[in-house]
Amino acid sequence: MTIERLAPLVALALIDSTSFGTLLIPLWLMLVPGRPRSGRIVLFLGTVAAF
Repeated sequence: MTIERLAPLVALALIDSTSFGTLLIPLWLMLVPGRPRSGRIVLFLGTVAAF
């Protein structure tokens, strides 16, 4: 793989890793008062795995 093909992939990976779903939803799931609801976490992980 050449640098011309690798650079856009790295840029897209960085953009994807800073998305709303990657950063804020897991934080929200962890910071909600009380015990973490396993149903919400399973739903989030299932959605990520499906897409």
